[in-house]
Amino acid sequence: MKRIILLSIFLIFCTVIPVHAQDTDFYEASGADRLFSVLPKSGQQILSEHGIFGADSDEMLSLSFGDFFKIIGDELIKTAKKPLSLFASGVAVALLCALIAQLKPPQSESAARTFDAVAVLATAIVLLTPVSEMFTAAAQSLEDVSAFLISFIPVYAGILTATGQPLGASLAQSTLLGISEIVSVISTTVLVPLLTIYLAMCVVSSVSREFSIDPLTDGIKSVITVSLGALLTVFIGVLSLKGGLAQSADTVAMKTAKFAAGTVFPVVGGAVSDALSSVQGSLSLVRTSVGTFASIGVGVSCLPALLSLLLTQMALTFSAAIAHVLSAERVACVLKRAAGVLSLLTGIVAVFAVLVIISLGILLQAAGGG
Repeated sequence: MKRIILLSIFLIFCTVIPVHAQDTDFYEASGADRLFSVLPKSGQQILSEHGIFGADSDEMLSLSFGDFFKIIGDELIKTAKKPLSLFASGVAVALLCALIAQLKPPQSESAARTFDAVAVLATAIVLLTPVSEMFTAAAQSLEDVSAFLISFIPVYAGILTATGQPLGASLAQSTLLGISEIVSVISTTVLVPLLTIYLAMCVVSSVSREFSIDPLTDGIKSVITVSLGALLTVFIGVLSLKGGLAQSADTVAMKTAKFAAGTVFPVVGGAVSDALSSVQGSLSLVRTSVGTFASIGVGVSCLPALLSLLLTQMALTFSAAIAHVLSAERVACVLKRAAGVLSLLTGIVAVFAVLVIISLGILLQAAGGG
């Protein structure tokens, strides 16, 4: 009997004491220590400036609300230069057109149309380069996030499996892979080509006072907006339901394993069950820190593109308002419609960033059982 008791105590110490070392070894073996290197460059730069160089739990806990506000403030300062320059260019074009119209107003209908076409063309030239850069930057941002998710999926799925969440791992793989595919398709087939065509249609409709394709452009905008809203609602709803089911099933499986351990080993079974709970709790910390790192990484990676789009949209909106005050209606029309295109682009990037972050949050919650 004494030998059995001593053996039981020995087993307890052998299984419980090295939990922290096992935590560190598991973190490195899972590949989580390499996630920072596959994060988009913009995300790496922002996080490194605030002392985050990986998915370590201590670094995640060191972040505060003040740090997040500081990150946003720093990025606002970095991205404000180009929108301000665009605002100045838009106002300058409006002032020039208003001045020319006052000095030598068109004497005929054909001259008025020519003047309107020239005003629209001048405004389009001013907008061409910065708006094209916005399209390219937004598409690149989503492609980088998609590439990060593809690298993140096997790491996170492996961690979920090791922590006793096999159904959660399967759900994570299917969910995140689906999101990465959607983001990749949207960024390559929608953002640059279709929005460029949409912007061109808006410029064309601004040339003539009689010829207007506003109903068509408004219809396209409505279809895209409703589609994004429906995608976000359906995807999050289905994921929440499946996440709840996966959590329940994995919890039952884990409790069954603990019960079996306590039943099969008559004397040391309780110690084995407790050790299993301790190890699972330690590894769960790795799971949570890795999921949190991914959410923060995706958010800060999309932040520069989102802030740049928002500031540029505001610059175009205010310059359009000034052009309207100066009676440069054609210039105001182009600026206003360009701002509408950028608002649509902002919505697309924001929806997919929110979709990834909320999905990771649901997966983290679903993996909390056991």
